[in-house]
Amino acid sequence: MKLKNFINKIVEVVLKDLTSFGSSLFYFIVIFFMLLTNEIFFSYFLFLNYIIITGIVIIVRKIYFKERPKKQKHSNILEKIDASSFPSIHAARITALFVSAILYLTINLKMLIFLLFVVILVLYSRLHFKKHYFIDVLFGIILAIITTLLLHFIL
Repeated sequence: MKLKNFINKIVEVVLKDLTSFGSSLFYFIVIFFMLLTNEIFFSYFLFLNYIIITGIVIIVRKIYFKERPKKQKHSNILEKIDASSFPSIHAARITALFVSAILYLTINLKMLIFLLFVVILVLYSRLHFKKHYFIDVLFGIILAIITTLLLHFIL
């Protein structure tokens, strides 16, 4: 029983760390790193995609409020937008990074599988921590794929 508790605690810590890969901070670290490696267009692409995804999520959450599985208190409009679960912006961000990397970076199969595994863990973490329902995560994924591909074809 102690081993099971120990493993559960490790899983919790790992998932908590991995869920931050869908955060704004991580997204901007990736943009900054791409700038440092002279990937100017890719950085610009990621920044535009971030703005579009964030704008869409804010508009959707302002129009349609959906409680999170683990309810979050709110007392003003910004907190209410943050407390809304639909669509998952973490899912959208991590998916956008993944799809963008496929479109613009040279990635070997092993790295692609590793990145996909990380994306799946981030998506799972949002469900595990009761931040989102499956439909929220699914629509975050769909939003990211659509915006990333549309932006790719426009630019």
